[in-house]
Amino acid sequence: MRAKDRTGRNCPPGRERGTFFASLAMPAVILTEDPARRAAALDYLLYGTGPEGQAPIVLNTGYMPVNEGAIDVLSGFYAENPAYRISATQMDRAMPWFAWPGENGVRISQEVVDVLAAVSNDRLDTAGAAARLTAEIEALIE
Repeated sequence: MRAKDRTGRNCPPGRERGTFFASLAMPAVILTEDPARRAAALDYLLYGTGPEGQAPIVLNTGYMPVNEGAIDVLSGFYAENPAYRISATQMDRAMPWFAWPGENGVRISQEVVDVLAAVSNDRLDTAGAAARLTAEIEALIE
């Protein structure tokens, strides 16, 4: 069961664990120990991931909102631009973003992209890709 925001709408995947908020493919983490700053940061994150905070993001980018309430807020926009509604109707398919653990996570992700491109461009066969990725990831993962 997905967690709910202040308006009762479903929150982004991962919110039920209470650690991250979806923020257009970037996690948001509150690091301060100061109670007032923590409260202010939480209020901002709740706004930014809420219906009103997501509306301008969708209007300016066309991205899928991370809050179901934004669909209601954007109903007029979606009525006038039905192609933009497609991503919003697929929110139930959204999943938490995967990231490789450790400080080499970005390097591992790039290696996967590079190998997939090599396979796609017929520069590397699948067996070679599997061997290369296995060796590279084992060397980089912590």
